[in-house]
Amino acid sequence: MPLANDLLTTPQREKGGQIAQKRFAYQAKWALSLVLKQHRTDADYAVAVEFHDDVVLLDSSTDPTSLAFYQVKTKNNGHWTLSPLFKLDSKQRSPASYMGKLFDNYLRFRDYTASLNFVSNIPCNFLDPNVSDQPFSACKRSPYFEQFKTQLKAECPEVTDDICNLFRFILSDLSLGDPDAHTLGKIVEFVAEEIGHDAQFAPRGLFRLFSNEFTRRSEADTPNESLAALIKAKAVTRHDVNVWLDAVRHKRSPPKWEDIAGQLTDLPPFEFTNVFKEWNRYTAEVMDTGNQAVLKVRDLIRAALECCQQLTSWSEILTFCVNAVAEQARTIIPNLTDDKLKAMTLYEALADDTEPKIQTADAQPQDKKK
Repeated sequence: MPLANDLLTTPQREKGGQIAQKRFAYQAKWALSLVLKQHRTDADYAVAVEFHDDVVLLDSSTDPTSLAFYQVKTKNNGHWTLSPLFKLDSKQRSPASYMGKLFDNYLRFRDYTASLNFVSNIPCNFLDPNVSDQPFSACKRSPYFEQFKTQLKAECPEVTDDICNLFRFILSDLSLGDPDAHTLGKIVEFVAEEIGHDAQFAPRGLFRLFSNEFTRRSEADTPNESLAALIKAKAVTRHDVNVWLDAVRHKRSPPKWEDIAGQLTDLPPFEFTNVFKEWNRYTAEVMDTGNQAVLKVRDLIRAALECCQQLTSWSEILTFCVNAVAEQARTIIPNLTDDKLKAMTLYEALADDTEPKIQTADAQPQDKKK
C-alpha cells in the first residue's frame, strides 16, 4: 500500500491561518455534494476535508491508488481570469498561487495524482460557462491555454505539458447566497433515490448531521499510526454514508428511561434521582445536532464505552466512563457534573449498537462470579 504510506508520512502544506467560517461552510457543502455524487457510483471512495487541500478524493477507503485534489474558492460576482488564478498568496511563508498550490499536491503525490481541480461558484472567462467540469486545456480561445501553461511553468519550473493537462475547472452549482437550501434539496433527492420517496426522515436533521461530520473532520488532528485511523478521523466514506442511510431506513426511537431504570438498582437513591433529572435534560440537548460541544463529548463517551465490555454492572460502567472522560469533557463543556456524564453515558450506551452486555437483575448468582 505505497499510497497509504505516503498519506501517513507526507507533511501537509503550511496553512496561512484559520479558514474563514463562511468559506469553510461553502467548502463543506461542496464536499458533501461530491460525496453524494461519488455514492451514486458503484466504486468505493473517501472524501477528506482540510487534508493537504480544501478537499481530497481518494478512490478507496481501504487501499487507495489515486487522489484528486480540489481548491474550493468563492467570489460574490464576476468571473475568473488568469491574473487571480496565478496571484501569489503573500501570507504564506512560501508564496504560491491557487494553481501553484494545486501543483504542490502533485509534487507530494506525483505517482498517484489523478486530477488537480479548481472549484468555484463563478465561471472562468476563457472556458465554456455551460460546461460544469472541464480541463483548462479545453479552452478554444487562443492564446489563453498557452498563457495558462506559461504562467504555471514560470511559477513551477517542473511543470510539463502532460502535468498541465491534469488541471481542471469545476463550476459549482451551489449558490453563494444560499448554499444550504440547494444542499438540502440534493439530500432530499439523494435519499429518495437510495431509499424511496416515502422515506420518513427530517431533511434538515440529516443535513446538519452531514455538515457536522465534515466540520468535525476538518478540525480533527491527523493521525499517522494507520490508514484506517487517518480515514476515520479526516474523511467521509461510502461506509459512513451507508450507516447514515441505514439509520433513516430503520428509524429508531430514542432510548427511554424506563428501558434502563430497572437495571440501576446498584445506584444510591439520591444518585438515581439526579441522573434521572439529567437524563431528561440531555434527551432534549441530544436532538440539537448542531451542538458541537455535545457532539464532541458524545464521541468521548462512545470511545470509553468500547473499553468496558467486560464490566458487569451499570455502576462499574458509569464510574469507568466518568473517570475516563471527565477531565477532557470539562474542557469542552465547563461545569459538566458527574451526574450529567452518567446520564449521557446511559443514553449513549442504549442508543449505540455497541451497548455493553449488562448483568440483568434476574441473573443467576453464579453468572456474577464468572
